[in-house]
Amino acid sequence: MNEDIRTFLSRFTVEELVAHGVLRPSPLWGYLLRAASVTPLAELMKNENVSRLEAADRHWFLTSECEFCNPQSIEFTNGDAGQLKNPGNVFNEQNKFINPYFRAPDDSDVSQIDGGSSETAAAFAFSLERDLQSALRENIEQLESGLKIVDGGSERNVEAGRIDITAEDREGRLVVIELKAHTAQPGDMTQVLAYMGAIGHEEQKPVRGILVAKDFHQRVVFAAQAVPNVQLKGYSFRFLFDDR
Repeated sequence: MNEDIRTFLSRFTVEELVAHGVLRPSPLWGYLLRAASVTPLAELMKNENVSRLEAADRHWFLTSECEFCNPQSIEFTNGDAGQLKNPGNVFNEQNKFINPYFRAPDDSDVSQIDGGSSETAAAFAFSLERDLQSALRENIEQLESGLKIVDGGSERNVEAGRIDITAEDREGRLVVIELKAHTAQPGDMTQVLAYMGAIGHEEQKPVRGILVAKDFHQRVVFAAQAVPNVQLKGYSFRFLFDDR
């Protein structure tokens, strides 16, 4: 039996879908379908005798055998979700269309940063950075083609602190990726360089750095121009990345 995915998910409460592992809570986005949602969603489909979920208007589908089509993905599977390099491609750029429990940030969310208390702003920034990190971990090649994550799925501890994401590029160089929710300050550049120095000392390998932020203080831009192995990348609320 085929069924529209929005109708299917609406059969269940948020609490049921979270408990089953289908949805993951996000302070900023409500509840998300993510990479780890693929297998539990397929299991739930089998339990409900649904062989295929679809969003015809999006040309998207997922079968109970983990076959899928997503026009926003360049990756496909023959039914083994374990073969996917980035399982998040199943839902890439589709949450707001296929997930009835998705909530896009509105002006009141953003105003908490500029007009709220410092405690509220800090909490909001932290939750946004966690969402940004999750999005990047599921779709790291959106940041740079050929990158692969090498930190085992969690922040790596080095003498200088905790690296948000540690990756490796096509040339075998380590890539330190530091994430900032809003405008990156000069101290953030210092932090990236410290992480690069620490991990380079530990691994004895060439190291690059990427600082991802909503915007950049002009001093950060000047510093990046003088340090050729550090790049600045800006993001939008859709978590798309562009060179700066």
